[in-house]
This record gives sequence, structure tokens and C-alpha cells, in this order.
Amino acid sequence: MIEEYCRDLNELYSKIALDDIAADWNSYYHTLRKITEEQISSLKILIDKLYEEDVGSVTQHIDCSLIKGQFQKTVFNQLAEAKAQFADKFKMTAISEVEANKFSSNADLINDDPGFTRTQEAVEPITIYNSVQEAQNVFKSRATNTIVIFQEKIAIWYDTLFNNIQKVQLVATDCIELKKKVEAIVSQALEEISIIMEDTKLTFKQQSVVSENNSTEIVNSTQKAQKQVITLLENVHEVINEQITTLVKFAINEDLNSTEENFVILQEQAKHKTQAALENIVSAGVSVGFEGKTIELVKTAIIPESFKNVKYIAFDIMGTIVNYHATIANEWSRLLFQKKTKESVYCILNQIDIHAFAIRWYGLYLEKRLQVSWSQSDISLLLATLKSLLAEYLIPPTAFSEAELQTLASAWFKLQLFADASASIKKLKQLRNMYVISISYAFSIRSMMDLARYNCFCWHAQFTADIFAACTVNNGTLPQETLISNMPMLLGIENTDEIAIVSADPVILNAAKAHGFNTVYIDHHAISNDASNIHAETVNNEQIFADIEFDGLDVFAESFETFHAVKAAPVPVSSFDSNISGSRSWFQRMVSKVTDTAEVLKHTIID
Repeated sequence: MIEEYCRDLNELYSKIALDDIAADWNSYYHTLRKITEEQISSLKILIDKLYEEDVGSVTQHIDCSLIKGQFQKTVFNQLAEAKAQFADKFKMTAISEVEANKFSSNADLINDDPGFTRTQEAVEPITIYNSVQEAQNVFKSRATNTIVIFQEKIAIWYDTLFNNIQKVQLVATDCIELKKKVEAIVSQALEEISIIMEDTKLTFKQQSVVSENNSTEIVNSTQKAQKQVITLLENVHEVINEQITTLVKFAINEDLNSTEENFVILQEQAKHKTQAALENIVSAGVSVGFEGKTIELVKTAIIPESFKNVKYIAFDIMGTIVNYHATIANEWSRLLFQKKTKESVYCILNQIDIHAFAIRWYGLYLEKRLQVSWSQSDISLLLATLKSLLAEYLIPPTAFSEAELQTLASAWFKLQLFADASASIKKLKQLRNMYVISISYAFSIRSMMDLARYNCFCWHAQFTADIFAACTVNNGTLPQETLISNMPMLLGIENTDEIAIVSADPVILNAAKAHGFNTVYIDHHAISNDASNIHAETVNNEQIFADIEFDGLDVFAESFETFHAVKAAPVPVSSFDSNISGSRSWFQRMVSKVTDTAEVLKHTIID
């Protein structure tokens, strides 16, 4: 820690004109050594006291993690104070003073001015960009660096706070004393996090200032991005305060089972929610400022109580995770562009409703897949059904070469994801004791491997109908029935309520519901943004039986994460505070003004 501060000081020293100033470096190094020695002496006294003779039969314990956290916090604050004194001594310029306060402490001069200015006005950096893209890249780099430093500070802050609370829990003689001490610790901690937050916003704002000499587009884009990041940082502050409030109410309530294990669970949840809120701040700022996207507030749904035992979430790939309509349409458009010189062929192909074409193609493929053995490859069936479909649309056989047909059929193994798929799957995989699986009754395990590899998906398992090909033949059951009915056996479970099937396909959902699985219907093309419980609905002439419906994977992931957090909590939050509910929350969805594509941004507790 000393070496880190000294390196930082040397860097600052090189920026200061010291023509008339004599720097007494030895004095500063002496201060650093004195601070460290005092802390080490305190640790020695503590250890000696714990192991004094005649302490009785009570076993003495030393919490190394607690000692480390307290040591780091104390030295951190004292070094920051010493550094600030050094800065004052040599009368640094305003910009150097900002650098000197890179590691802020309670002694930092932060006021309530909405512009986040210090007592001395910062010097605006003169930055001229050659293009909007260059301005975007610089903004992203600087913002990312600021957030990374903030995350490191938050991690230390959380560890220190939790350690201090646990220490008080061990020594407090009664509930009144415990409550008083915990509230004092938390009060100080909340003041510290406010200082860290304000300093982070100040640093970010100063680093993202752009000269008015740039183009209007660059200035406006940067200012919009900056405003968005600061807004999201303020939301993170709300998330932290909410998590700490819940944690404290649990720690000081004598009627609750405040075991160490339960306290650790709440700690993990608090850290996870904070990190999740910070995860996409920079990309959100860039998207809003430089890419013209907007943010809408979406409320999560209440997950049914029947999902309380769910440990396995199985996603039916087609139409749920991968967007085959868009992929086939894009590949069709690319081939069509190459045929502009052939006017007669181009006119015929240009009149095709490619989305209806893709749906019909998939339907023909499913029919064929059910009729033939799994020894026949998916690609051969896709080619055969494509040729049949072209004839159905009265498209001349010469319209596409064999190589072009092969390219079009191969697009099914490189299907693009729905915009919210990757972040949603990642969120669910991070949940404690949760397994995320991909399934398909339409494609073979080889095709599923190709899709997983292309989209960089690392599933916990992949189940396909061809795994049970023998069962399908012998029992005469449909592939979707065989796939669903054998999943519990492969997972080594007896209770089907431990599995939730997520799909956009009524066929797979109805099969799952018939076998007692929990079911989630995803309708990416829903007009309404509201996610609500449904009992039965008709889609494409197929009646859907599902426990709950969503218009996107992002809402489902956010809703289930909130549900899982409440379920995993040591006690229901409502048991000690009726004003706090963990069953519903809000999150921000980023939407493109051009494509209306949804992307998950962040999660923040509101209700």
C-alpha cells in the first residue's frame, strides 16, 4: 500500500512546477512508516490480549478477514489524509489537486453543488476529436476506468462494513447494545459510501468534459452519455442503501435466525445486486449518448409460488433464444443483393415475404424431421425442405445455385441471438445452485453444439430428441414427449417441479405442462410489454398452457432473480419490515429507436 501511494505521489510530483519549493520527501516517507507501524503494534496488542493467561476455558478466535479489513480501511484513510496534507503543503494547482485526491477519504472537500465542483474550480481539459467514433472510444475508455476504480472501492467498503458488523455481533451483550453499535457503524459507512460516490461522479465528470471547439454532434453526444452514466450511478447508490437497510434489519432483529451462514447469504446478495447494477453502466451511457437509444422502465412480474423448488431452467432454443426469422431474412437479403443484375430473378425473389417464408420452412423441416430417422442429418433435411419450399413459391430451380442453397441452409447453424438472450442467460447462470440447460426436439445434438459454439454459449447441459431416438421408435411417442419425459431421469431427480421449461413453442410447453413441469411462455413479438400470469392462450392455432408469460427473456431473468433472492433469504424480508418487498422490482430496458430491440441494462430495487 505504501509503495502504491509513493508511486502515485511521484507521478504527481512530476506534474508540479517546483522552482521555488523544496520537497521534503523524507518527511512524507516517515509519515507512511509511522502509520503502518502504529497499526501493526495495535494488532500485536490485540493478539497478546486474546492469548493472555487465565482467560478461562473459553476458546479464543481471531478473524483474520476482519483484522485485514479493518487494517486496510484505517491505513487507507490515514494515508489519504497524509497525502492531502502533502498536497496542501506544496500548493498544487487545481488539476493536480484532483489527481491528488484519487484515493478519497472523509477529509475530501465535497459539497452539495449539483455540478459536483470542489472548493477550487477544475481546469477543463482541451480535447479535440477528429470524429464521433473517436470521441465515443475515448469516453468509453475513461468511463470504464472510473467504474473499475469505483468497483474496487465498493468491494473494500462492503468487506469492511460486514466485518465490523460481525465483530459487534460477537461482543454485544444485549440487543440494545447491538442495535446501537450496528446503527453507528452503518451510519458511518453510509457517509463513506456517499463520499466515494460523489468523488466518483466528480472524477467522471471532469474526465468526460469535452471542449466546445468540437462539433455540435460530438459535444451533444458526449454530454448525453455523461448524463446517463451519472444517473445510473445515482441509481446504484439507491441499490446500495436498500441492500444495507435490509441487512441491518436482519442483523439487529433478535427474533430472526442471525446465524453466520445466513448473514453471509445476505452479504452475497447485496454484493451481487450492486455489481449487477454497475455491470452495464458504461455501455448504457454510450448507447444513449452516441447510438441514439432510449431507456424505458419495466416492472418485473411476480413468479408463481410453484417455482420455489426450481433448480433447472431449460430453454427451448428455437424462437426463444435464437431469432431464426431475422437470421434467414438477413441471409436472404444478402443473396438477393447479389442478384440485382438478373432482373427477372430479382423481381420474383424480392416479392417474397421472407419472414413468412422462414416460418413455413421451419414448419416443413419439423414435419420431415418427425418422419425420418435421426441418422439423416439436419443439414440434408434443411436442404430438401428448402427446395420443396422454393417449388411451392413457384421460384425457378435456376434462381439459386447449389452453393447458394447450401449457404442458405447452413444459416440455421449460425442463428443470431435475440438481443436480450446473452445477458439474461448469464444472469440466471450466476444464481446460486441453479443450472441452465438448452433443449430441442427439432435439432440434433450436433446442430445444438454448432449453435452453442457460434454464439459462445456455455450451457450446463444440452438435451435433444436424438438422444432418445430409440425410445421414440420403440414407444411410438413424439420427439417432444420423449425429450420432456426423460429429462428428470437424466438430471437424477424425481420431482418435476424442480424443472422450468422456457419456450416460445406451444408444442414443447404443452408437453412439459402435461408432465408436471413449471412452464414459461416467451413471446418476443408481443404487442404489450406487461408480463402477466396466463392459464391458456391460443397462438398460431395452438393452445398454450403456461404458468406465466413474458414479452422478453430480460423480464423473465429479472423477475426470477428477484424471486430467487427472496426465496434464498434466511427469512422473508416482510417478516421484519412490511415496507420492503422482494417480490417485484423495476429494471431499465434499453430500446433502439430504429429497431425497437431490447437490451438488459441494470436492476434496481424500487418496490
